[in-house]
Amino acid sequence: MLCPDCGATSALPTRCTNCGRPLAGTGDTPNRPVDDDARDEAAWRWEEDRDDVAWRPAADTVGALQSAKSAQVAWPAYTPVQPPAQGWYLSQIKSVGGLATALYVLLGASMVAAALYAVASFRRAELLDDLLNDEYRVVSVADLESADDFVALAAILYLVLMVGTAVVFVIWFFRARKNVGLFGLHQPSLGQGWAIGGWFCPVVAFWFPAWIAHDIWKGSDASRGARDIGKPLGRSVLITCWWVPFMLSWVLDQFGGFGLGDDSALDSTEAVDDLMLADRLSGFAEVCTVIAGVFAILLVRRITALQYERTAQLWAMSGPPPMWGAPPPVAGGFPVPLPRQAPYGPQPPYSPQP
Repeated sequence: MLCPDCGATSALPTRCTNCGRPLAGTGDTPNRPVDDDARDEAAWRWEEDRDDVAWRPAADTVGALQSAKSAQVAWPAYTPVQPPAQGWYLSQIKSVGGLATALYVLLGASMVAAALYAVASFRRAELLDDLLNDEYRVVSVADLESADDFVALAAILYLVLMVGTAVVFVIWFFRARKNVGLFGLHQPSLGQGWAIGGWFCPVVAFWFPAWIAHDIWKGSDASRGARDIGKPLGRSVLITCWWVPFMLSWVLDQFGGFGLGDDSALDSTEAVDDLMLADRLSGFAEVCTVIAGVFAILLVRRITALQYERTAQLWAMSGPPPMWGAPPPVAGGFPVPLPRQAPYGPQPPYSPQP
C-alpha cells in the first residue's frame, strides 16, 4: 500500500513503515493534528511493529516528514521530458516514399510522352525519305505540315514532363543520399552535395550520379548485398541498365536536336537529309529514354524499400523509451514522488534508514 504522505510502499496495512504515519481507511486520519503523547505512542507502535530494538522519538519522524513535504512543495513545475538522443537522431531520417510515388507517376507519363515523340520523329523521317527517294509516292505539303505539328506538340509535352520528372528525381536522389549518412551502413566516397551538383557539373556528370546511386544502394542495404546473390537484377546490373540508356539518350539528343525543323530551311537535298537524320536520332534517343525510365522505376522502388526497411530496423533497435526524468531523492533519505504527468521513470531507490 502506498503512503499518501511520503509516497513509499508500506509493508503494514495500517501504518507506513517508512514515515510512521497512519494510512487512510484504517480508522486513523493521516493528517489530523495529534498531541505529543499521541506522537510518542505512534512512534512506539511503529518501532514495535518493525521489531526495532532502539526507540527513536516521534519528533524525528515528524521532522523528516515535514522536510519531505517541503521538498515536494519546492519541486519546480513539471516540464515534458525530451526524447532521448537516439530518438532525435532517428527523427532526422526523412521518408522517400512520397517522392517515390510521385516519381512512379511522372516517370510513367514521361515514358508515354517519349514514346509519342519517337513515333512523331520516325513518322516525319519516313515522309522526308519518301520525298527524296520514293518517286512513286506523292508527299504533299499538308502531310509535311501535319508531321511538323505532331513533332512540335510531342516535343513540348516531352520537355515539360521531363523537366518535372527531373526536379522530383533530383530531390528524391538527394534525400535518399542524406539518409545514407544516418543509416551507418556505408561511408560514401562523395559528399551529399554531389547528389545535386553531380547532375550539372560538366564531364563528371557522365559518371557521378551513377557512382552516388551505388553509394545510396550500399548505404541503404542492411543485408550488405546478401539479398542480391542469385538475382538477375542486383545493384550493379540494375544501375547499369538504368544509367547507360539514359546517357545514350542524352548524347543522341545532343546530336539530333529536338526535331524542331524549320520548313523554310528545306531548300536543298542536304537540308532534308539533315532533318531526316535528326529525326531518326531523336527517335532512337526517346526509345533509350523509355528503356531508362523502366529501370529508373525499378531502381527507385528498390532503394525506397531498402531505406524503409533500414529505418524500421533502426527504430526497432532503439528499444523502449529509457527511464529518464526521475527526480533525485531528497536529503534525509525520503524520496520525492514523481509528478503525476511524468510518463517514464520509476521512483528512485530509498536510502537506508538510520
